[in-house]
Amino acid sequence: MSIWWSLHLRREAASVPLARRLLIGTMETAGVDPDISYDLSVALSEACANAVEHGGDAAPGGSEA
Repeated sequence: MSIWWSLHLRREAASVPLARRLLIGTMETAGVDPDISYDLSVALSEACANAVEHGGDAAPGGSEA
């Protein structure tokens, strides 16, 4: 089985738990082992958190924090 999905989130910390819940729900529905789902959700959370922290400003001419 192969599942491809794309999710465009706001660059804010509040979007990280949403991405994690969506991934876990999708994997649960697909019958993925809960331990694998958990490990992948942790990796996704860390990747999203890094993107929020280091992604910079999306607006042209904006300043980075």
